[in-house]
Amino acid sequence: MSKKTKATFTQRRGSRDKGAYNANHNTLEATRKGQSHIDEERMHLNKYIRFDRNGRPHMSQGGNGGFNATQHERDRYEELYAEGLEARNQRYIASRHKERCRTMSEVYQDLKTAPLESIWQVGNSHSDMSREEMRDALVEAWNLTYRELREKYGANMVPLDAALHMDEKVCHIHYRVTLGAMENGFFMPNQSKALEQMGFERPDPTKPRSRYNNALIPFTDSIRETFYQYCERCGLEIDREVQNYSKRQVEILEFKCDKFREEMAEAKSQAEIQQ
Repeated sequence: MSKKTKATFTQRRGSRDKGAYNANHNTLEATRKGQSHIDEERMHLNKYIRFDRNGRPHMSQGGNGGFNATQHERDRYEELYAEGLEARNQRYIASRHKERCRTMSEVYQDLKTAPLESIWQVGNSHSDMSREEMRDALVEAWNLTYRELREKYGANMVPLDAALHMDEKVCHIHYRVTLGAMENGFFMPNQSKALEQMGFERPDPTKPRSRYNNALIPFTDSIRETFYQYCERCGLEIDREVQNYSKRQVEILEFKCDKFREEMAEAKSQAEIQQ
């Protein structure tokens, strides 16, 4: 009999008041010590992954096995975007808009172009699953989802690093990527173009792009559903019920209902014409 449980997938870059997330919290163990929610005796069970320029993973074990993810990601940004950023800055200078030039550090820290961080979790503190069962299901479902994402979106969604945290109350995975697309012959960090090339558009294309109406929403929903399906392949029954709908979810549901009404009205009209 399958076990019914919650599964979690969310992704963000940071917050307006605090800026982009600090990658070192995920992988640099010195930053994790001394925090009330961290069980240092379990830190050695953590696993960390660095993805190189070819997308190959390099894994290390916790217990002084962490690494400086911020430096690693800055190096990857240089490899991916330095040539394109220099070309763009030169265009700004040539057009007498030097004030628009940006450094790679600014690109890396900007909420529009910083790495996108996702959190993956199977179960919660109320689950009747053991920590080991949650870990095994999480790792298997994440690996399967990761492979599918790489196959589908590898040209635009570049992996940077990942961390499996076993030293907190419920085990989970942090996964960081950068979204890029070709611009003027160069690969540049550009979420909008990347999502467009991956086939995603904002929930309501007739309305302006906003916090609650952008292509990242269906992209996130698509990954979440894929993750849930792989969790179910691992023998779990995923509880998809949402207890309290957010403003974003309400707006999306209203839009979907409006589209459904329009399609029903069109179908009714077509049926009357054919009679």
